[in-house]
Amino acid sequence: MSSPRWIGTSASSFVEMRGFSDASQSALAAVVYVRVVEDDFTARVSLLVSKTRVAPLKTLGRALGALRGGVACPANRQSS
Repeated sequence: MSSPRWIGTSASSFVEMRGFSDASQSALAAVVYVRVVEDDFTARVSLLVSKTRVAPLKTLGRALGALRGGVACPANRQSS
């Protein structure tokens, strides 16, 4: 996977990406964090990207809102 952002990794770094999303009747939010572990076992966690949206005036059902929140979270997408 590639990212247009510099996240401070070296060839031997271990990188984890974690994505979270949530939705309510009025808003959607998603965030992706990256955790980089170096050779000396020091770890660093950084915010990679986040996104929020206000729900449309037509109310969403809870299941549809959660589904849209999951789609908005880039870490949940499969890379090809």
